[in-house]
Amino acid sequence: MVTDLLVEANLDDLLDRVKPRTVFNCVAYGAYSFEAESDLIYETNFNLNSEVVEAAGRPEPRVLRAFGSFVGIWR
Repeated sequence: MVTDLLVEANLDDLLDRVKPRTVFNCVAYGAYSFEAESDLIYETNFNLNSEVVEAAGRPEPRVLRAFGSFVGIWR
């Protein structure tokens, strides 16, 4: 499934459908010279990480933050 995780409803929908026990959050933006939008860097690397931790923390948090370009979700 491909989705824009910066849209809060998409993140909630994904987590509700998959019901993961562990989330590997490897989403990143800004590592390449063509990824230069400072607002998007902040939103992706900081705000999204907080939202994933909060959303996936129900009922028990198991979120691992790494750097890369994907989110792996295990059930």
